[in-house]
Amino acid sequence: MKVYREVKYYVKKNKRKIEKQLVVDTLTTTVFWFVVHGLKDVFIVKLTTEQVLLAGLSGAVLNIMLGGFYGQILNLARKVSKCL
Repeated sequence: MKVYREVKYYVKKNKRKIEKQLVVDTLTTTVFWFVVHGLKDVFIVKLTTEQVLLAGLSGAVLNIMLGGFYGQILNLARKVSKCL
């Protein structure tokens, strides 16, 4: 219960900062995995340019939906475990 209250207080106090982190986490995750998987698809899997773009765009959709939330969960886990 104590952790819940601490997290709730932190979110209330830092709402603007958390919103900015959500956007940065989403963009960073999307760009990073787009590049990593694109290079893998070109050099290892030997996909065509169209296939690489299609695979990258489908992965980007998932990263846009989940990337920022993953970053927030990661920040929360670090705060709870006092690793920040």
